[in-house]
Amino acid sequence: MSKSAMVVTTRNATAADATQPRLSGGSLTVGCVGAAVLGALPLLSDAIAWAGSGSVAPWRWAVDIVTLAGVAGGIAWTMRVMAQRARQIRRDMLTLSMGDLRQTITPSADDALGSLQRELALLQAALTDIIRAVRHASNEVVHSAIEIEQGARDVAARAESSAAALEESSAALEQTSSTSAHTADLVAQAAQLAQSNAASAERGGQIVERVVETMRRLEESSARIRDITSVIDGIAFQTNILALNAAVEAARAGEAGRGFAVVAGEVRSLAQRSGQAAKEIKDLIERTVEEVAQGVDVVRGVGDVMRDIVASAERNRALMEEVANAAREQQQGVRQIGEAVQELDRNTQQNAALAEETATAATSQRDAALRMAALVDEFRLSGGHSHYPSAVQGLDVDSIIDAHRQWKVKLRDAIENRATVDVQTLRRDDCCALGKWIYGEGQQRFGGQPRFAELIERHKHFHQVAADVGEQINQRRYREAEDAIAPGTAFSQATRAVVQVLSAAKRIGFN
Repeated sequence: MSKSAMVVTTRNATAADATQPRLSGGSLTVGCVGAAVLGALPLLSDAIAWAGSGSVAPWRWAVDIVTLAGVAGGIAWTMRVMAQRARQIRRDMLTLSMGDLRQTITPSADDALGSLQRELALLQAALTDIIRAVRHASNEVVHSAIEIEQGARDVAARAESSAAALEESSAALEQTSSTSAHTADLVAQAAQLAQSNAASAERGGQIVERVVETMRRLEESSARIRDITSVIDGIAFQTNILALNAAVEAARAGEAGRGFAVVAGEVRSLAQRSGQAAKEIKDLIERTVEEVAQGVDVVRGVGDVMRDIVASAERNRALMEEVANAAREQQQGVRQIGEAVQELDRNTQQNAALAEETATAATSQRDAALRMAALVDEFRLSGGHSHYPSAVQGLDVDSIIDAHRQWKVKLRDAIENRATVDVQTLRRDDCCALGKWIYGEGQQRFGGQPRFAELIERHKHFHQVAADVGEQINQRRYREAEDAIAPGTAFSQATRAVVQVLSAAKRIGFN
């Protein structure tokens, strides 16, 4: 502990008590017997004097003085020995009450007080075994609680992340379901349109068939017209021959056949024009027949295409019906998947809430385990510090805890030795080793951590309470001061509060 932390001025040296030699078991008996024998000498001399001469010789006064001195010396020796042993037993009991089990209690004699010391030694040994076992178990419990708490926090974080991702998936799936339903409606409309197109194509095919049939009949009629025009052309040719013959006969007749010759000329002229017209009609009919034939071929090609269109429209209608059915089934499947995902989302949300509750319970269990370990850390065992590795590098937590235990030792020494306490220094929280570390390296490394801020507040409160006890000592209110540092008091609670933060920091740091 720092030399400036507290100044204690002693009135009586206490180091001499520790250097006293061990007393044998018969020291107290020898003192008492010597006092009894020396106390009987005056009575014996007085009896002899009074029995003989009835007067007392001067030497008897010397014997009386020696007797009184021996009795006083024996009693003083006895009281001194008993006081020394009682103080030793008291120090042993105070050491046990403060949790310091490092120094073994050794009996100083084989009498009743020695028996009491042996019982205290047995109590110390049993308590050491118990504390060592409890410390080992508490370290395991703390380690397990920390792992459980970390695992629970990890599970809670993953469950929350899964719930968020699943919620996004549910929203996306709901949007997909809406899109799928809209797509199914569009596909149904397309199927109806395809069916209507197929019906229209079928009607168009029927119309084209009728056009093909009409064109075929037109081709037949054109062929008949061509035959008729051939007949007319033949008649015109024959009429022309007949007119030519008539003109020859009229020329032979002379003047009598002049009129007949004129008529024959007109007939011939008419026959020639009829033949020319018939030829033109024939040419026109030929071209018409060819065009009709080409039209028939085109119409037949259109008919074939329309039949292909009708077949394709029918296939398209069948395919669109299948697509519509598939879209309806897909919509139903997406809706079922959406319902399943929503149910899974609800379960995941419940799991996330349960994981958070589990993490909170695990944190409470960890804190309870840390408090239990802090209670065990208040005891000091022989064999050095605890084997639990410190999570705070550069800080010997066990030594700091032991140093805070020494405050109680120093206050008790001040009470016992009627010493004066430097209250001004004790009230400051930056003079002890922990205070120097807090406002030095600790502030630089862990200044922003909440547990470190808690340590500062608890450490400051401890020094305030300890200074109040020092004020009582300086005011010579020793009984009140002794009661103020007893278990269950504000001083004990303040000490335990600091130890709890330090013990937790040793295991999990200041995070």
